Amino acid sequence: MVWPKMYHFFQLHREEFDRRYHARSNVEAVFSAVQRKLGEGSLAKNPLVRFNELPAKLLAYDIGILVHEIYENGIDPATVGLPPKEGPAACAPVPTRPPIRCDSIPSPVTQFGESI
Repeated sequence: MVWPKMYHFFQLHREEFDRRYHARSNVEAVFSAVQRKLGEGSLAKNPLVRFNELPAKLLAYDIGILVHEIYENGIDPATVGLPPKEGPAACAPVPTRPPIRCDSIPSPVTQFGESI
């Protein structure tokens, strides 16, 4: 039986058991939070759609967490990242995107080849 082996593993290797069990409890906590926020069931009947629904729910949950942290901590989403505090890279400028000029964007063309 598995139960006596796991109990002895728990008794002899307590730190290893706690580390593995803590990872499991973290996963269960995330799944519980996703179910609370986004619903438990699946509305899809097609197996492929049901399979794709889980990653979509996890992505939606992660985006919600990011948005929450941005507003809670006053983070500027446009910031690329913080420069290092020491070393030669600390003096390097943070790369930025050049502004987009409106005259460099082509105008949309209709299906008949005429500009709008």
